[in-house]
Amino acid sequence: MESLKLGFLFARDLHVQLINLSTGIIALTVTFMRDIIKNMPRRHRKGYLWAWILHVLSMLFGLWAIMALTGNLLDGDLALDPKSLEILNARIPGAIQIVLFFAGTSLVVWFTYLGFEQEGTALPSTLPKR
Repeated sequence: MESLKLGFLFARDLHVQLINLSTGIIALTVTFMRDIIKNMPRRHRKGYLWAWILHVLSMLFGLWAIMALTGNLLDGDLALDPKSLEILNARIPGAIQIVLFFAGTSLVVWFTYLGFEQEGTALPSTLPKR
């Protein structure tokens, strides 16, 4: 019973951390957007919009997972089978949150790389010869 409560706490902490990271990634990219996209082709700029949408959806699914975890704990029936519907109501949105977070972060990294590549400041692909 105590290990199940601890598992719920760890799951909640994971969801909270991913919500915080998504918020930070959105804030950081908005802050430096002008520097990143100044030489970027217009078609690549939409990539940030998609990344932000994925991060916002990740936050919403994280909130859903936290609410489901809270509901399961408040239900008082902690002797739940891990495959039961009560546990799945938190696992499914939690898994979706994780996938959306990594997809959004991958888009941010990719389109930031493209932005710096257009500017000519990308890292060299080979080491300079001596």
